Amino acid sequence: MSRLFLVSNNIMFKKYQLFSNAIYSSIGSGHRECVYQKAFEIHLRKHSVEYESHKIVPVNYLGCSAGFCELDILTHDIDFNQSIIIELKTVTKITRPNIVQVQKYMQELGIDLGLIVNFPIGGGELEFYTIDLSIM
Repeated sequence: MSRLFLVSNNIMFKKYQLFSNAIYSSIGSGHRECVYQKAFEIHLRKHSVEYESHKIVPVNYLGCSAGFCELDILTHDIDFNQSIIIELKTVTKITRPNIVQVQKYMQELGIDLGLIVNFPIGGGELEFYTIDLSIM
């Protein structure tokens, strides 16, 4: 049912992929990103995972604030003592700019793990892209 672009053995990734599959199986395709985000947050709360949504990521240049970006979800999983950035998409396909966006968030916040989940417009298989900077 789902396609993995980059497979990881990380259990946290697998847990969040299961959440995504449950959401997609239940509500299907064609919704705005904010609907999938709220559904994902429901799963996080149900499973007692600490998280922040719409977290502001500052962008600095020469020691000064040059602006900010906003990521979808940052989890703080106590069971695994790790944080992971989760970026949700509703696009035809995950693209290189989507990956670079998450990598920038990870670098700015000093977080090693990132997951992109695409709930494709028009139906089709869920797409996942995992990023683990600790192995790069």
